[in-house]
Amino acid sequence: MRTRVVVLGAGFGFSKLDVMFGRQLPADARHPYRDIVKPGVRFLQSIVRAIDPVAKRVVTDHGTFDADIMVVALGADMDPAATPGLVEGGNEFYSVAGAEALRDVLPRFERGQAIIGVTSTPFKCPPAPSQPAPSRSRPRRWSPKRSTSDRAEFSAGSGGR
Repeated sequence: MRTRVVVLGAGFGFSKLDVMFGRQLPADARHPYRDIVKPGVRFLQSIVRAIDPVAKRVVTDHGTFDADIMVVALGADMDPAATPGLVEGGNEFYSVAGAEALRDVLPRFERGQAIIGVTSTPFKCPPAPSQPAPSRSRPRRWSPKRSTSDRAEFSAGSGGR
């Protein structure tokens, strides 16, 4: 008997770092859901109405599905306005618009202080805050002509509960 795996969620199919660092345009960085359809995989986009984790069952607008393994990865909503000053003076890279805005900001950043902050917990993607931060072992080249890692100070912090 085959193992039945049900994945609820599966991300938003977008490589924000490639856009943020100017390596790709948003249209080229998207990962369409059709790419995950392989033999033995059925893709179904539907609204989840109920999840029974004990029975490993999910009820959707397209029916009820039982699983041997259930992965619940439904994501999180963003609310940048909930962090005072973020909308007016900060940047985010969780959205297409945010990544595009940073693509335009980063090449002009030559020196100074950059703060990579997690405004609260839980947050959308645990590894995300460390992904854009340069380090001595992997300086981030925002432009082919220069690296900012030796002229900028990067700080990270969390306002978690």
